[in-house]
Amino acid sequence: MVIAGGDQLRRFLRGGGDLLASVQVLRMSTNTHTRTASRAVVLALTRGAAWSVVALVWTGPAAAQTGGAFTPEQASAGRGVYELACARCHMADLGGAFEAPALAGPNFAREWATRPASDLIAYIQASMPPGQGRSLSAAAYASLAAYLRQVNGSAAVTVGGVSTVASPPTQTERPSADASATSTFREIDPFVPVSDATLHDPDPGDWLMYRRTYDGWGYSPLDQITRDNVHQLSLAWVWAMPDGTNEPTPLVRDGVLYLANPGNVIQALEADTGTLLWEYRRPLPEALRTGFNRNLAIFEEKLYLASIDAYLVALDARTGSVVWETWIADYQQGYTNSAGPLVVEGIVINGINECSRFQPDSCFITGHDARTGEELWRTLTIAEPGTPVGDTWGDLSLTLRGGGDSWITGSYDPELGLVYSQP
Repeated sequence: MVIAGGDQLRRFLRGGGDLLASVQVLRMSTNTHTRTASRAVVLALTRGAAWSVVALVWTGPAAAQTGGAFTPEQASAGRGVYELACARCHMADLGGAFEAPALAGPNFAREWATRPASDLIAYIQASMPPGQGRSLSAAAYASLAAYLRQVNGSAAVTVGGVSTVASPPTQTERPSADASATSTFREIDPFVPVSDATLHDPDPGDWLMYRRTYDGWGYSPLDQITRDNVHQLSLAWVWAMPDGTNEPTPLVRDGVLYLANPGNVIQALEADTGTLLWEYRRPLPEALRTGFNRNLAIFEEKLYLASIDAYLVALDARTGSVVWETWIADYQQGYTNSAGPLVVEGIVINGINECSRFQPDSCFITGHDARTGEELWRTLTIAEPGTPVGDTWGDLSLTLRGGGDSWITGSYDPELGLVYSQP
């Protein structure tokens, strides 16, 4: 079963409408048993029966392999719920972090392995998401419980008095990128490449980095709008952005506005008309699709995105096509990007986020070749043991020295050749 992402899955979570709005397609083989079972899932779930429709007796080939009943649809739906509503805190691998406990492993098994799933459902309903208990639909909570039992290797998932054999757990993976991620409606031509000299001394009408200039002042020298005429401003155009957390600083180059939207949707618009020129939509796991980036960077013919799934991506500023992408860290361990990169003397500098989750690699800033994406260096933001400053942490291992996220894009002093990170 393929569960629809985005708004359709959210409607399922909230209980709005029936599950037909959330199910794109049930992949049915020519086997009669398979078709009948799949149809039963759809019909039952459209009636909104949350407690009785969580298990299905499967009489096809899968039953012969497992020796009993089998419900891949239930756990598959639960995985979608988990990725959207739970993975941000409990992690993609269910490993947990800080106040969000692990949902897989011996501790979870000791608490829940011998208890009926109805107890687990009741607990999740009352407490999850934090401060928003019972905000999801009853069907969503039931599916989530089935997924958790499956991942923890239960021989059978028991929900609503019906027992089903769990399918093997699977690991969340990032969807592969392809050419369809970019839609080019009109190539930006001519396009004047952005040089080092231009970044040091931008045109007054351009905004080429997070705070416009390396000193981070965020000051525009434009003087057409004054105290005397500001009241004459009126609406020129409106552009609707996707749902999600949103704190972008658009870049402007020669009358083209580059906009970072929630979910790593990057768009190029005509600044004077709002006409969409191209759009890049990064393929992301469901749990990451409402995340955000504060900033993009531009250099020569490339636009740089530090993605939510912890990659550095270079797009062709003229068309939005992917030029290259470089892996920075494993998003399944909680790493992500939100600040955005800074280009300095041909090097793309980026600080990683969500390092407070006690990872062996701690938190760091990386420098990449702007033309190829190759990582040139990596600097920890938390001092290592054995270094003069690191010894102020006592004997604490690097893994337990959490923190040091780069929440804001840094600044640069050309005279001293120093980049300043702002955690």
